[in-house]
Amino acid sequence: VATLALADPESRGEGPRPALPLLAAALYLFYGPPVFYAGFQLIATLATTLYLLIAWQAFQALAGSSARGWFTLGLLVGLAGLARGNVLLLLAALPLLLFGRRREDPRIRPWRWNAALVAGGCLMVAVPMVRNLVVADDFVLLTSNGGLNLLIGQRAVADGMFAPVMDEPQAEFDPSMEETLERELGRDLKGSEVSRILSRQAVETFLENRGEMPRLYLWKIYRFWNGYELPQVVSYDFWRPRFSSLQVLVVPFALLSALGLLGLFRLPRPGRAVLAILILTYFLSLLPFFPTSRYRQPIAPLLAIAAASYLGAVLSRRRPLNAWRRTAWLVAGAGLLLLLLPRW
Repeated sequence: VATLALADPESRGEGPRPALPLLAAALYLFYGPPVFYAGFQLIATLATTLYLLIAWQAFQALAGSSARGWFTLGLLVGLAGLARGNVLLLLAALPLLLFGRRREDPRIRPWRWNAALVAGGCLMVAVPMVRNLVVADDFVLLTSNGGLNLLIGQRAVADGMFAPVMDEPQAEFDPSMEETLERELGRDLKGSEVSRILSRQAVETFLENRGEMPRLYLWKIYRFWNGYELPQVVSYDFWRPRFSSLQVLVVPFALLSALGLLGLFRLPRPGRAVLAILILTYFLSLLPFFPTSRYRQPIAPLLAIAAASYLGAVLSRRRPLNAWRRTAWLVAGAGLLLLLLPRW
């Protein structure tokens, strides 16, 4: 994926310098949380792999001239959506890759290819939807925990971090709130009903506390890009000092995010467009919820690619920047890195 993203189509078909893809791989290799979470039965590792497959197929679809590549891309988005439902937002965002390109290449068929993309995604999502109808007699697209997660994400007192919506002791703790709602309403509830009730509560909570919501969402934005590995289920920052194998993984998320965000502007086309859409769409899709460390992991390798692009630009001797521009990029990188350090 790094080789595809860093390739400059204007350089007479030449690929990127071999050092840049290797640098991107090294930045991700020495970022510790993916290694840490791979040791648990958590979806983060699988979701990261699927997101990389989406990125790879997006480049293949752009380079091709048939609807088949876009249909395959839709299948991969739908498959990744089974792991992380927020990924399905890509079905609406990826068509932006074709915006305005019809004049450049007459082979492009935007409407046909976009229809193939959506068809592939819907076909894959239909599998769990039919399963839910058969097994639970309930119309649920993927899972029914969206309402609960949305409610957690509107808790202004949590400052954008994860905090359960109930304060009961562990013996009475109801993490899904299904039993609590059934007691309150005096009847059994389907998963979709629980999710709709909690979604309404989330909207009501947002409106009741709308004066605090700008501050909450600014906190969530900062916590998403900040280097602090926000815990939920397990804490990377707690366990890292206890495992010597993790202590050698020295690349912090602040480095990936700061240099990666700036590096997006240094990527050649179409790498810039593909990575920008994948990274920013994923970020926006998580914004209503809460940005835990393992939730943001799928975009970490893409940020590593963009960070390699930044470092290649400021250190390059083949296409050197003038002194003023080099200084400006270095100051911007150092300033954003300092801003995103978790020590703040």
